[in-house]
This record gives sequence, structure tokens and C-alpha cells, in this order.
Amino acid sequence: MKVKHLIEKLQRENEEEEVVFIFDDERSEYHVIEHRPFLHAGPSIFVDKQDETFTSSVVIIPIKKP
Repeated sequence: MKVKHLIEKLQRENEEEEVVFIFDDERSEYHVIEHRPFLHAGPSIFVDKQDETFTSSVVIIPIKKP
């Protein structure tokens, strides 16, 4: 997901809520964003909704179990 799309989605949410991540739809196990700077890497190869590959730099968000 591009940064601009994530921002658009988050702007629709309540600003006071916590953001958590789940893996493989496991909703009983949350992961939170670590309080340290985001990392950057790239280029990496991705596949879009039309199954086309593209290359993009990435923002890496460190997460951990609470």
C-alpha cells in the first residue's frame, strides 16, 4: 500500500484510537508500532491488483507485540 493511500484511510479514523497490526487475520494477537524512526529501503518488487509487477522504494515500520 502506498503511503498516500494509508494516510487517506487513517484520516477517516478516530485520531485517539491506537493503531495495531494483525497477521493472517489472527485478531486475538496484536502488534504495535515501535517508538523509533521508520526505516527506508528499496527498490523492491511488488505485484499490483492487476497482477502486474512494479518496483518501488519502501517505508519499513518496526512493530512488536505489546
